[in-house]
Amino acid sequence: MSSADNNGDHINWDQFKFIDFKINQKTGDKYFQQYLVPCYYLELFFYSVDHELLLEHFDYVCDKISDQFVYHHNNTKSNESKMKDKQKTFKDFKNSIKSKKYVWSLFSKNGGSGSLNEIGGASDASFSCWFHKKSVNDLKNDIEIYKSKLVEYDTKILPIGIKVSVATVCLPVDTFESEISFKSWALNSPLVKSSQFHSGSAGYRVNYWSGYVNSNAKNKLKEILLNAPGIDYEIPVVSAMGRVLTADQENILPIVKRPNWLTLISSLGLTILGGEKNLRSKIEKDERFQITNLSGGVCIQTQKTPILFASDKELMAYTDLGNILEPLKFVSHVKDSYSSPDHETAKHWLCSFYKD
Repeated sequence: MSSADNNGDHINWDQFKFIDFKINQKTGDKYFQQYLVPCYYLELFFYSVDHELLLEHFDYVCDKISDQFVYHHNNTKSNESKMKDKQKTFKDFKNSIKSKKYVWSLFSKNGGSGSLNEIGGASDASFSCWFHKKSVNDLKNDIEIYKSKLVEYDTKILPIGIKVSVATVCLPVDTFESEISFKSWALNSPLVKSSQFHSGSAGYRVNYWSGYVNSNAKNKLKEILLNAPGIDYEIPVVSAMGRVLTADQENILPIVKRPNWLTLISSLGLTILGGEKNLRSKIEKDERFQITNLSGGVCIQTQKTPILFASDKELMAYTDLGNILEPLKFVSHVKDSYSSPDHETAKHWLCSFYKD
């Protein structure tokens, strides 16, 4: 099976979905949990960011899909809850971004437990933000502390690194007319247009919701990640993205978590790769790749449309790009541990486009 020519029209999206029903023990009512959902995604990592820029990014997302935001989950609540007053919830979120040094928040289409005539669980429309507000001096101080720990433990990396920030948006697969229109939307988002991201990626993702243990959902996710390694899914790597320093130990290495259809490289990342000219010399004449200049780096598009399936020979382009980006590759640690869907599957998926 191969990827689609236009907006995934030739992809059977049902193969990436998993819905199971549950019974309310008190009422006996049947309700549905949505565990796996295919969607578009844009994920951006950054060291620090002007909060006004993040708010602008959030507004940009809301202009596209805010009507689908029904649930809210932030670091003051243990579970998603329905928004009674969306305007007030958005305002409170923005005030948190302005006033707090740390914010985790999620707006989603579905969330928590389903009830009669409703579906709970994963979402195909969501905005999430794991945001650590840092000044340039704070970042430098974090680097100095980390360097001292490297010396103390006589090692090159620690399992928990310097805290970085991440902003992710997921959108229903039918949101855009084509993958190219999604690319245009993604590259015109405020965080991408700024010079403040350090890496990012975009393409198709399967959202996985593990609020209730469901072995069938886990097995389905394992099957997906094995058969369609080109599809992304959320894996908790924030503490790992900031644990490798540049050669001069003056900055955090702008790690690319994993190549995908769109892979974003920062200006610092280009420098580490030998400069934009050097990168272009390796891939510009290769029709599988297209480079778009950004104010803070470049975006590399691999193949005309996202390639998802291991059986598709065109997927090799993702591995070839991973080899080119080897100096920026994600670095595993012996103490890394992933619970979804299980450690070995997650680790294999995470490193699948990088050589061993």
